[in-house]
Amino acid sequence: MYKYPHSPEPHNLLGILLEKEGKHVEVMKHFRASLDLDPTYCPALRNIMVFGPCHPDKKIYAYYNEDCDEEETEE
Repeated sequence: MYKYPHSPEPHNLLGILLEKEGKHVEVMKHFRASLDLDPTYCPALRNIMVFGPCHPDKKIYAYYNEDCDEEETEE
């Protein structure tokens, strides 16, 4: 984040790493920060949808744009 302060990718990755540690509140903060930096960044949008209260049973991370399912991002 220090090297690329305006990039959404580091916040998204940190959110994924924090989720593995069970720090859900911090996870959501980083996914939201990622989207604040780039509202069109698909992996962060997908991760918020997957790890938010709407889909508590589905835990598949998105890091790359290719990890996004087009149908999910259109919802």
